[in-house]
Amino acid sequence: MIQFELMNHFKNQDEALSDGANLWIIADLAHSGWAKKLDWYLNFQLRRASLHKSKKISERAQEKIANWGFDLEKLTKSAKSFDREKASLMIASHRLLPNRLTVQIPFIENSTSNWVQECVKVLRDLKQSQVRIFLPQNVSRAEFTKAASLKSSDGNFSFELVEESSID
Repeated sequence: MIQFELMNHFKNQDEALSDGANLWIIADLAHSGWAKKLDWYLNFQLRRASLHKSKKISERAQEKIANWGFDLEKLTKSAKSFDREKASLMIASHRLLPNRLTVQIPFIENSTSNWVQECVKVLRDLKQSQVRIFLPQNVSRAEFTKAASLKSSDGNFSFELVEESSID
């Protein structure tokens, strides 16, 4: 069972964008007004990343690769499996925001539990115990807390939750 402590509930934008946790987690631009606001401070890195398209290998280059004896499918497998709409994005934001890292985790409608699970996975992978989480639109503190307490994993985490309604 995840043991966590709800540290703060921010009432306004100034409090939410203040010093505190080194790691901030947000949802994707389509599901978070906070992501749109933070994208401004991050020099639109979120928006640019969401528009990124992998380049295609020209037929001429494909022929050369095949002539050299390489398996093109094997070489491009990891690039094909990467889906920007489903993958998390980490930005070193220490020069732009009062934190070290900002992680954007895509939110899928009616899937709060999966989003919370991804948040916890990021916390574990980055070895972070304290985080500020900017909740997606239409996700309440209670819903997040319920989903977090249902996860069957070990760990102690301190969450600072910021609801969508905190935006001025």
